[in-house]
Amino acid sequence: MDEIGVPFVVTVDFQTIEDLTVTVRERDSMEQIRVPGDQAPQLLLELTSLTPEGLRSWESAKSEFGGALDPKT
Repeated sequence: MDEIGVPFVVTVDFQTIEDLTVTVRERDSMEQIRVPGDQAPQLLLELTSLTPEGLRSWESAKSEFGGALDPKT
């Protein structure tokens, strides 16, 4: 997905089954965070919104959801 310019990717994996979280990865930094699955749609909307009141930074998302994960894990 990175090659076609998708800014964020959501991954549902085995951990999702255990704790209902998903991984969100940011294209430019390749950093990942775990987010509750029910909060992922709103987060993506905020991260990709072009309106000033909806704009959210990746740094803000990392801060709220516990920092970046090691992409090798």
